[in-house]
Amino acid sequence: MSRRARRQWRRSQKAGGESRNAHAFKFLGLVTDRIAGAGNLRGRSDWLVFGLLALLLGALANAGLNRGRDNRLRKENQRAVASAVRAELEALRRTLKDNTETMRQKDYAKPDEVVNVPDLGQSIRVMPAVIPNLGLLDGKTIGVVLAAYAMAEEYSAKLLLLGGRAGVSPDNFRRYVVLPSNRVTQVAQLNDVTAGVIQEALDQLGTTRPWREMIWRERWRWLRTPM
Repeated sequence: MSRRARRQWRRSQKAGGESRNAHAFKFLGLVTDRIAGAGNLRGRSDWLVFGLLALLLGALANAGLNRGRDNRLRKENQRAVASAVRAELEALRRTLKDNTETMRQKDYAKPDEVVNVPDLGQSIRVMPAVIPNLGLLDGKTIGVVLAAYAMAEEYSAKLLLLGGRAGVSPDNFRRYVVLPSNRVTQVAQLNDVTAGVIQEALDQLGTTRPWREMIWRERWRWLRTPM
């Protein structure tokens, strides 16, 4: 082989090597780009999963806070209704107790006299206003409260059955029932029965108060009340 031919062969080999190197570098660059793209895609998917988890946890936390707030407001409204009803029933019970103590005094009324017994139902003012919110109380409490109010509303009708007649005071237009004095003992017994039903409602309403404000009887009743 001549010297010129050897130089041409060497040049062709050198050019071929450079071409192969260029192709190799190009292939390596393509592989590197693919790997980098896969890494970026994986990083984006990781952030997407993290973001979804953060949104889920935030929604759960917000729901828990809203549920706690709703329960707290419901409890406060329940106690407000129970306190209002309890105050009115306590006033009715006190009226019955005072009337009974007065009637059982000696020489309260002479045989030929009459007694005026106030109509208990006309003192009911709170119950009609809280009827829309009565559902905040539990079923047992609603039952005994309605029974107590029923006894109070039927009080004057039972006095009429004892031989009384209805009357109205001209001064304050308060209703009352006029009874002969020989019915005083029966009226006192009716007062005791009515006051007992009202006391049952008061004890049950006491279970809606905070534990630290309950008396021992109300705490025992609360423990026996089904949840």
